[in-house]
Amino acid sequence: MLPVIGYLVCGGSDTRFNILILPYSILTFFAYTNFVIIGYLKDIEADRITGYKTFPVIFGWDRTIWAGDIFATILLVIFWLKLDLKGLPVLFGIAGSIVIISGQYLAHKAKEKDEKGAIIPILSTVRGFILLHLAIILQFQPTWWMYTLIFYALFEFTLYKRSSRYQV
Repeated sequence: MLPVIGYLVCGGSDTRFNILILPYSILTFFAYTNFVIIGYLKDIEADRITGYKTFPVIFGWDRTIWAGDIFATILLVIFWLKLDLKGLPVLFGIAGSIVIISGQYLAHKAKEKDEKGAIIPILSTVRGFILLHLAIILQFQPTWWMYTLIFYALFEFTLYKRSSRYQV
């Protein structure tokens, strides 16, 4: 729904499904799916004990990361095929892509396959999600650049001030 809401907020008045929104909806789906599946890494032991059958509990850390790689690849391919490659959206897109790729890489290299090893990959998926979506917003509303910078700064401040560094 995020792209549909964005479409309507940015001046789209046609409430019928607009086929132009479909790639952005798919992109959002894969970005969020990657965040969720990687996010489950922080709770593997607790989920196993309580019988909660998450992807990492059933398939393990490594297969979860590989699934995340697939979701991240689809997300980034769609993103770069749809983005209008000029200006500030490209900078947000590059930053988001680097953050997502580095998070996936660090998840593969994690020495501790638990809550501690999961925090950077989880933060990377959520940061990447935000950065790529801000790039999309700027593609359609380039005059909103100051708002996106403020929003992202507040997002990082909120992450910094959270009560537990392992909660995202």
